[in-house]
Amino acid sequence: MPRTDTQSPIWSYAPPVAQLTCGALAAEVNPERPQLGLQRPSWRAKPLATQLLGVRWESGKDTAVRGGDALWPMRLAEAYVRAGDLVATYLTEPAWPYRPQIYWQTDVLSGVPQVLASLSLIVSIQTDLLDTRPRLGVASQMPADELVHVAVNSQGHSAQSLTVAKRHVLEPEAKLQGILVRLPGGEASYVECAPASDFREVRVSPAHDESEGAKLEWQLFDEFLEKGVIRRARVHAFFLPREDDVRLAAECARALATRPLPLTA
Repeated sequence: MPRTDTQSPIWSYAPPVAQLTCGALAAEVNPERPQLGLQRPSWRAKPLATQLLGVRWESGKDTAVRGGDALWPMRLAEAYVRAGDLVATYLTEPAWPYRPQIYWQTDVLSGVPQVLASLSLIVSIQTDLLDTRPRLGVASQMPADELVHVAVNSQGHSAQSLTVAKRHVLEPEAKLQGILVRLPGGEASYVECAPASDFREVRVSPAHDESEGAKLEWQLFDEFLEKGVIRRARVHAFFLPREDDVRLAAECARALATRPLPLTA
């Protein structure tokens, strides 16, 4: 099915909130509270019961990502719109001595006509300290009829169904890995994927209330970060038509693998 939502992606930033329109998706982002991700999302003008791409700070213990303002201790230094990107830079804090920068990039799969909406979350981090171990997570929650794990390598792709009511922990074994969520209604699927080098594991689990669907939690930046080195991680998200969604998800993952990282601010 060709893409029918042809409007160019638009950011409109009037602090503290940036409004986004991208294909059939509309939402808002508050750069001061990135742990909330895309807020008040709608799909084709209908409210979408999801929380997408919230960026969370982790305490350093091996615990699941949880909600709450306490999990983003950094104050916003600046935020601005540049072309199709919303860029936010944060100040260091005594409890978390890193300088994060977050990009919300829109329409990253404009070259794949079947894609209904697409964006990428890119987290860049740097420190002046020696041998530190920053930990961040990216979390989403949404209703789900079915879940599919899609793994993409140079030889092809594989797909494995996941039980919505069970918890799954997946490590980066393929070049790119994605979680495909078949949304209620039978018309669209939602996919999140990341390169193997950008995450240490992805956790897929039921929401606290099973009627709320599934949670996806990507755990980033487990390795040591050297002084002065900039480290980046990406989580891509896109909506697809339900028909032939696994093949399309693999095609999209391959297209994203060749996409360059943004320039730093």
